[in-house]
Amino acid sequence: MGSRLRLLALAAALLLSGCGSWGGDGEIEPSPLVDFEPQAEFQTLWSVRIDQGLGEKYHQYQPALLGNRIYVANYEGTLTAFNQDNGERLWERELGLPVSGGVGVGDGKIALTTYDGEVRVFRALDGAELWQARLSSEALVPVQINQDIALVQTIDGRLTAFDAQSGGRRWQYSAQIPSLTLRGTSTPLLTDDTSYAGFANGKVIALNNATGEPLWESRVAIPQGKTELERIVDVDGPLMLDKGVLYVTSYQGRLAALSVRDGRQLWAAEASSYQGVGLGDEQLFLSTAQDHVQAYGRRGYGPLWEQEGLYFRQLSSPSILDGAVVVADFEGYVHALAAEDGDFLARTRVDADGVRGPLLVANDRLYVLGNGGRLSALTLKPE
Repeated sequence: MGSRLRLLALAAALLLSGCGSWGGDGEIEPSPLVDFEPQAEFQTLWSVRIDQGLGEKYHQYQPALLGNRIYVANYEGTLTAFNQDNGERLWERELGLPVSGGVGVGDGKIALTTYDGEVRVFRALDGAELWQARLSSEALVPVQINQDIALVQTIDGRLTAFDAQSGGRRWQYSAQIPSLTLRGTSTPLLTDDTSYAGFANGKVIALNNATGEPLWESRVAIPQGKTELERIVDVDGPLMLDKGVLYVTSYQGRLAALSVRDGRQLWAAEASSYQGVGLGDEQLFLSTAQDHVQAYGRRGYGPLWEQEGLYFRQLSSPSILDGAVVVADFEGYVHALAAEDGDFLARTRVDADGVRGPLLVANDRLYVLGNGGRLSALTLKPE
């Protein structure tokens, strides 16, 4: 695509479903790489390549970690397990069907969704298939799994719970969504007894895992403006839960903190994002729709700082690695920013085809799956 990106492509998740389109010939120049004096250094522990990569449809697959293994899938339907310590390939399975939603893991199981509307669940130990079920539509985010249910959110506004052991359908919840939305959904959040999900109507809902009965509903964003485009308020980023607080972002809406008990809004700030937040000890971090990185206090203060040097570089959601804020961009660079002020600390390139999917941080390591199919494990060390 080169360094000049049309507005439709720039927005990444702003691939619209429904009856409208962006239109126009406007182009926006992404920010060039900023020069800075490195204060830290990314070190590559290992790097491997999976065949085919992530395809051309703005897939945002994320690696998934379970035990000492990391699981990845590509667009063509190859599911692979690697040793998280050294990148050794442990097993590989060919589905023969294009994957839509990336890898979900839990309770010794792996789940994938396909473009023809199926969810397939496999044994994490060896990739043996356990069950499969039909969906009402495409699922573009990972399946969430615990001991009881496998939870799938589809682009038609439905949330479906399957029995985790047999694949039988337990319940289904349907949200009323606008005719024009972002092409994507929020990744739902599954706890032992409650499911939480955000929808294209700007609402977040909590449901009882056993019955699917709604427990509470909270509106995060209210549509505003005269046109359908101006009124898009999708909750598209993953929901984040910490210490009884649910953090939610919406496009052309708000960054909000909700009480997990009753959905009461604790605080909110005007913001526009189709990514989730990164949670630090005292702060949370956001990649905006314009690809500014912002920091907020846990109690809603802020933005405390805003880094504009990555403008329209199609950033991932922020993650926290060794106290630094890390994001990846459309050219495959991973950037580390200082949590206290947003200054650049380090940069490395992991995949020349770019990075679209969320980053994974575990055990002081950063795992990045690039668009070209390169999976890398990194650490961040002071210079």
